[in-house]
Amino acid sequence: MDNTDDGADADADADTKPQPLDDATFIVYRTRWINARCAVVRCEEEEFMLQGEMQTCYLGYVALAYAWRQRAHLSGNLQSERGTHPGHRAHALQVAHNWLDLAAFAKDSFNAEVSNIITEDLQ
Repeated sequence: MDNTDDGADADADADTKPQPLDDATFIVYRTRWINARCAVVRCEEEEFMLQGEMQTCYLGYVALAYAWRQRAHLSGNLQSERGTHPGHRAHALQVAHNWLDLAAFAKDSFNAEVSNIITEDLQ
């Protein structure tokens, strides 16, 4: 039989049990937990806002391209004493193309960061 002292084991277990925190330490830990939780919530809000800004940016580029296409259409219909203005129409079409290029780049970049943030049915 084993002659070990079971009383010594009980004392060792009592030393390893977690001790309750004093009030000052508890307040420090609780304050740090609250601050960390607030930081997490701020990050979640920022992520939500950023996704909305991604969509707004893309839609803004598309809207500007549409506006410049409208200008190109209108400038094609303009008549003046000197005739039509094909240079104005060409410039408007070039600017519209530039905005569409930016929209395509934004769509590719944003979708690379957040899966399907910019979809085909986004309006």
